[in-house]
Amino acid sequence: MPKPRKLATALASVFLLTLCACTPQQDSITSSEGMIIEPRVGLGSIKIGMPMDAVVDEFGPPRVKIGPTLGYPDLGFTVLPGEPNIVGAIMMGDSSGGSLVDAFKGKTQNGIGMGSTEQEILSIFGSPDPLTGPKAIAREEARQGLKTLRYQRLRLTLVLRERSLAHITLK
Repeated sequence: MPKPRKLATALASVFLLTLCACTPQQDSITSSEGMIIEPRVGLGSIKIGMPMDAVVDEFGPPRVKIGPTLGYPDLGFTVLPGEPNIVGAIMMGDSSGGSLVDAFKGKTQNGIGMGSTEQEILSIFGSPDPLTGPKAIAREEARQGLKTLRYQRLRLTLVLRERSLAHITLK
């Protein structure tokens, strides 16, 4: 006859295995379509200032992780920490073009998303803040077909590549 302690442990193990088998697994998120970019706030359920662990709880382990930075290339975005373990910035798309631009499907409430033109952006957000810094950087951006539009009051930076929105940073 099994000892009561071993029997209790065995029953608890069977109970936990049954519970886990019956608990539906969280569906993995396969697209950023429908995610709303909210200036000053965040991207969908990812809010600036929330714990980084909450991002992993929502989206699963990142496919790319460099230090505390969480990369979700299949969804087209990366989450960067500000203070330790707190979301400090969200980057969407990629100023060099490529797969992150194609993967990111989120938009603002007003429909600004990857591929939006400068005119569409200006009609929604107005004139950007003047860029400061070395003129050499601006010339290099222009040489590469890039243009940066910064809206500090919205904590939003947009980069156009060949006149089309290719990268968004929210802080």
